[in-house]
Amino acid sequence: MNWMLKTTGYVQAELRLGYLLRRSFDEARNRQTVRLWHRKLAHRSFARYLLACNSYGRLLWAGAYCAELSECFDLDEDDRLLDESVHLLTITDTACCTTDESQEIPIRRFRERLRPRAAGLNYIGMIEPAYYVNVCKGARYKGRRVVSWHAHYIVWGIGSVRLATLVAGWNEKEVYRSVADGIPAAHCVVIRPADLPHTVCYTLKSPTHGYRLRKIERITEDGEIVFGFKQRKQTLRKGERIRLFHLMKNLYLDQMALAGGQGVAMLRRVKKAALGPHSRF
Repeated sequence: MNWMLKTTGYVQAELRLGYLLRRSFDEARNRQTVRLWHRKLAHRSFARYLLACNSYGRLLWAGAYCAELSECFDLDEDDRLLDESVHLLTITDTACCTTDESQEIPIRRFRERLRPRAAGLNYIGMIEPAYYVNVCKGARYKGRRVVSWHAHYIVWGIGSVRLATLVAGWNEKEVYRSVADGIPAAHCVVIRPADLPHTVCYTLKSPTHGYRLRKIERITEDGEIVFGFKQRKQTLRKGERIRLFHLMKNLYLDQMALAGGQGVAMLRRVKKAALGPHSRF
């Protein structure tokens, strides 16, 4: 097992999420939407297909992904500290939102929309759904519930100030648009030298939480009242897990992965290692 996975507890966490999904198949109120072939998609025997809804497949993908990043940054179990600036970049956009009803997800269009708009940037990342189980009035998305398909990237080879300037420009020009005011569409943070394993595994996890939007008001220095939004999260409920399953059951992990710059060759090797002799193509 790759040292990144071993030190973060990712394997145990992902297996538990798989267990909770299978338990939801039996106990959720909307369990009648789950057919026998749906259950098979979440089974260990389907791991080799790298389905986004299959926890065992996610472990295969994560093993190859973490091994490649370890090689890229010259890290191992005895030397886990980064020697260069590495960042976590998150991008969201209202154009990549859907309802929570079962449907075919236009993942190719989402991939193009969520790519960082910067030439020569080195990155590798994953798309995942954020399930807003309650969207209050005034948000940019009309509807009671929404699934925001967004991307998390590991970015390197660029200074923190330069990347922060790029992200600020995207937000100012609304290159991407968030679900609600007060929640930035693009966001970046420096990954502390010892935190890369946990950050990488965060970008690889299955969905764990549902989100609720809450309208807030604040007073500016000029005494003006300005409205905005904050979000809070809660553990996904059984029925919510099934709704996300139906959205993800036709998606593959390699479809949800994106890369640029040096990350392109890395992602190619990740796909080859994860699929092994079981290529779908």
